[in-house]
Amino acid sequence: MRTNELHATAKQVGRSSGRSSVAAAAYRSGEIIVDERTGLVHDYRQKGGIEHTRIYLPDNAPDHLNDRASLWNAVEFKENRKNSTTAHELEIAFPHEFNAMQRREAGDMISKEIMRRYNCAVDIAYHQPNREGDQRNFHAHILFTTRGFDEGSKDGWSKNKFRDLSSDKITVDGEATTRGKEEVKSLRAFTASEMNRISERDKLDVKTEHLSFEARGIDKEPTQKMGYMATQLERRGVKTERGDLNRAIKASNDNMGNTTMQLKDQKQQLLLEQKRALLALELERDDEDGKGSGTWQATLASFGKEKIFPFHQKRVEQAQDDLAKAKEQLESMSLIDRMIGKKTAFEAEIQAKEQNLKEAQDSLEEIKRIQSDKKELSRQLQKQENARAVTAVRTAQYKEEQGEAAELQAKLENRTNTQKIIGAITGKTKEQAARLEELQASIKSYEADKRLEEIKQQQIDRARQAKEEKQREQSRSNDNRQDIEARKQQYLKDAAKEREEKPKTQTQKQDREETPAEKLPENDKSLSVQERKQAYLDRMQEQREKEAAKKAQEQEAEKPSYESLPENDTSLSKEERKEAYIERAQQEREQSPDDGNDRGRE
Repeated sequence: MRTNELHATAKQVGRSSGRSSVAAAAYRSGEIIVDERTGLVHDYRQKGGIEHTRIYLPDNAPDHLNDRASLWNAVEFKENRKNSTTAHELEIAFPHEFNAMQRREAGDMISKEIMRRYNCAVDIAYHQPNREGDQRNFHAHILFTTRGFDEGSKDGWSKNKFRDLSSDKITVDGEATTRGKEEVKSLRAFTASEMNRISERDKLDVKTEHLSFEARGIDKEPTQKMGYMATQLERRGVKTERGDLNRAIKASNDNMGNTTMQLKDQKQQLLLEQKRALLALELERDDEDGKGSGTWQATLASFGKEKIFPFHQKRVEQAQDDLAKAKEQLESMSLIDRMIGKKTAFEAEIQAKEQNLKEAQDSLEEIKRIQSDKKELSRQLQKQENARAVTAVRTAQYKEEQGEAAELQAKLENRTNTQKIIGAITGKTKEQAARLEELQASIKSYEADKRLEEIKQQQIDRARQAKEEKQREQSRSNDNRQDIEARKQQYLKDAAKEREEKPKTQTQKQDREETPAEKLPENDKSLSVQERKQAYLDRMQEQREKEAAKKAQEQEAEKPSYESLPENDTSLSKEERKEAYIERAQQEREQSPDDGNDRGRE
């Protein structure tokens, strides 16, 4: 079974190091978030490698904080000190045997545990391995607030920050330590237990170990985290101090392992040699006292004591030499142990310095990233300021009366003179003058557009009023037509009745004395009532058409030709033609006889 050394480090996001919780959340989630406190825009939508993100809130937290931008902007506004710590971060690495669902389950349990412990908001982002790095490096960044929540407070935040991850001094098992260090150990233990629970449940051949080499009694020194910049340089074949240090640590661990095995072998060999020397001395004493074993006595009898004794003497001398060498080796081993103790202290010092170097490099990377963001945001802010300036000028020009235009022009001329003086000092006169000309052109164009819009609206109003007047005239015409028809019918009835009452001779006399009006088609008695009615309507329609045609001819004669209009003169510029059209339309409006009537009706 593979042992997975747990990577779970706790960090802080604070203003003292130039960091922002809004920027950290945007980077880890791969989103765009505007820092409302500073106005900076943090856009990391092109980052890639974001597997999943989620926000966890306690039950007593405001609902609107479920949005990432709202959450971290609220955090930044809540902390008003220039060196405030705005967020905590726990970075964890998953065993490469875990799939996406198993990683998500482990991250979910860890995030809920943090939320439960501190009653805080938790924002987790799952990251995939870098395309150029170790493809087993699936990890997650867990950001959580430094304050909990209180429903009784005005803004929902607790009055005080939780101190569980602080540097307060405490005593654990008789040893002085800090509260934060012990709390991190507790979080590491919980993280390892959750990963092991998933491994056992899903029968994965991996066990996560959260204890250090020292705590497990393993004489190895852990390697240091490389960091982003050092990792990139090492991949390109450029050696770094951090890489050299890790290579030295690995070599030291290998050598230490070999040295330990050699020392064990040497100790066993020394013990064996000691036993051999003691045995030789014991045999020598037995031989001198004549108390040797039967085998020894048989050997002496067969070879002769004078031949065996020198042999034993040589063995004794050899044993004495071996004992002397063993003592020297034992003394050397003591020296090695002392050197190992010094090496441990030196390694602890190196580890502390490397930790400081790591923090400095991380801060430098964050500062470089912030500087890059500032440059981009400066360009964006400059564009926004330019847009705001143009909008403000146009709005002011729109609201001002024509009489105030001269005053504005005078102010602009004074500004131009001032800008010219400043430009002579700063070397930017041409740029500022061009900017002023552009602004004046924009104002003039805006005034022209405004006047054109007013004229168009007036034309629309007159067309609408003309349409309404035409409808009223049509209605009156229909009413007159109905009245004429009614009078005509009444006249026909009266005439018929009168003819019936008068003598025939008198009727014939009246027929001879008919007036020309009575000779109209509608008065032709030979026609039926319906025919005379239709004849009258036809005559009236013909009369209206003749009048309309005559009026149209008169208007056409008075209308200027298309080519003679000033706005159609191709020799003029676009702006000049627009001004000419506006002036002609204004004159027509002032000379229109219906203008007063239209205003009266309005």
